[in-house]
Amino acid sequence: MKRAAELLAESRHPVIVAGAGVIRSGAWAELKVLAELLGCPVATSISGKGAIAETHPLSLGVIGSNGGLPFRHDFIHQADLVFFIGCHAGSVTTIKWTLPPDRKKKILQLDVDASRIGVNYRVKEGIVADAKLGIAALIEAVADRLGGSRAGKTDPHRIAEKRVAYMDSIDAFTSDAVPIRPERFVKELENALPEDALVIADPGTPTPYLAAYYRLPEAGRGFVAPRAHGALGYALPAVVGAHYAQPDKKVVGVMGDGSFAISAGELETISRLNIPVLLIVLSNACFGWVKAGQKATGSPFFGVDFSAIDHAAVARAFRMKGIRVENPSALRSALENGIRSPRPVLIDVVIQPLHEAKAPVSKWIA
Repeated sequence: MKRAAELLAESRHPVIVAGAGVIRSGAWAELKVLAELLGCPVATSISGKGAIAETHPLSLGVIGSNGGLPFRHDFIHQADLVFFIGCHAGSVTTIKWTLPPDRKKKILQLDVDASRIGVNYRVKEGIVADAKLGIAALIEAVADRLGGSRAGKTDPHRIAEKRVAYMDSIDAFTSDAVPIRPERFVKELENALPEDALVIADPGTPTPYLAAYYRLPEAGRGFVAPRAHGALGYALPAVVGAHYAQPDKKVVGVMGDGSFAISAGELETISRLNIPVLLIVLSNACFGWVKAGQKATGSPFFGVDFSAIDHAAVARAFRMKGIRVENPSALRSALENGIRSPRPVLIDVVIQPLHEAKAPVSKWIA
């Protein structure tokens, strides 16, 4: 712990990469203190999204091959020390271990499981600890090393400038094109949701866009995506458990139409229990992730297309309110309607297919 504190204090451009361990141990308050003490940017894995409020000046957002953005990755490449906290540093988060290259950086790692330390990167120092307790102890050691002052290693304005410049370069956020651009959908969703909403995303079409562009306004478990297991069909039943765990929060499940078909029968459960969740189906009449992958490898499309379905009509058949949105101008009112409703609502949003879009997935845009 003492050696790790020394390395952090001595580093010029450190970056923290927070994973699911920070969320599971409820260590977001401690992480914020450590980041502010060092003046250190914080990136997250998809599962670590929420480890720091993404509106915090030191937050970079999600990194990696699924939802990572180039300006965020620049901070990792320019760092002289990368500190993985509760993060396995797997292939998605590190873009197959090129973010950062092992040989060029000092690597620190804190994990509750000793067998995970140094598995994917050679570490300068490893700390075996629960994230909450480990970060708290590290704060004390770093503060002692800094003599009670703050290090201010990175200017937050530089992060903000990079973010604004990148986001301003994407016209799709304000596009009125039909089918609806996924970026426009995310922007409208972000503007409509209350700050304490809980968003559950299926691992297909929703994940790269929500990971990349949906900014969590509060730290904590505000976003859930079972991306590592590719669990299509997860979001629809998961909103039930999430509602009973957090009944005071608006729970939103976002899924592709392929995922919807896998677990559509659970609409009966939601309707019968009258659970006031908001379900959003991003409809593009295909298994979008697989189809985009086939295009990226030059393969012919095979087994990925299916009939266009009116999912709002399906919801109404289950005695739920169903809204179909085909034009971006109708998005905001539909979302606000669904959020305010004391009953379950399903919104069917017809969006641009992934294989035609510029999704933030590294292997498709390289």
